[in-house]
Amino acid sequence: MRKLKDEEKRKKMAVHPGPVLKKMRLAKGVSPKNAAKIIGRSLSVLKRFEKREVDFSRERINQLLRGYRYTQKEFGDILEGRVVLPEISPKSIYRFKGGQKVEPRKYKKEITKEARVLKALRHMSGFTQPQAAERCGWHRSSIDHRENGRTDLKPEEIRHVIKAYGRTMEEFKELLEQPILRDEAIEKCTKILNKIDSEKLQAVQALLENFR
Repeated sequence: MRKLKDEEKRKKMAVHPGPVLKKMRLAKGVSPKNAAKIIGRSLSVLKRFEKREVDFSRERINQLLRGYRYTQKEFGDILEGRVVLPEISPKSIYRFKGGQKVEPRKYKKEITKEARVLKALRHMSGFTQPQAAERCGWHRSSIDHRENGRTDLKPEEIRHVIKAYGRTMEEFKELLEQPILRDEAIEKCTKILNKIDSEKLQAVQALLENFR
C-alpha cells in the first residue's frame, strides 16, 4: 500500500507544471514578484507552486501563460518535452548584472502579443494614439511606447486600457489566442499590394471576389 502511494506521488510530481512554468518565466525574464502579481497571490505561494508544493487551478495557470506571453500549444509542447527550454539562472532576470546596470527597457524594443492585441483593440475602437492616451489619462506618447515595445505592459495597465477603450477582457483574451490578428494581416497584404503591378493586382482582385 505504501509503495502504491509513493508511486502515485512520484507520478503526480513528474507532471506538475510548476517547474515547467518556472523555466518559462525565466525564459521571458519575468521576476517572481511580477509573476505573483499576475495571479494576485503572494510571492511565497508562487515559489511553493514552482517547487511542486501546491497546485494551481487551470485559470491561474492560464493567467501565468498570458503573463509570460506563451500560447496553450507552446505550454503543451514544453510540458510534454517536445520543446526544451534552456537552463537560465534566476539571477539573469534582475536589473543588475555583475554590478552593471542593465540597458533601460525603453532602448530594447520588444513588441509582445499583448501589445499587438491592444493596438488591434484601439483600431477596433476607432481611436488614434493621442485619443487613446487621453482616454487613459496618460501622456500622449504613452500608447505609442506600449504598442511599440518600449515599455513593459503590466496586467493592471492592460485592464485599464481595455476599460478606457470600452472593450472587455473576454475580447482581449480571444484576440490573444488567435494566431493571426486581422489588422496585422490587412496591413501586410496592403504592403504587398502596393508593390505588385496592375496585371497581378487584377488577378488578386478576381481571387478576392470569390471570398465575398
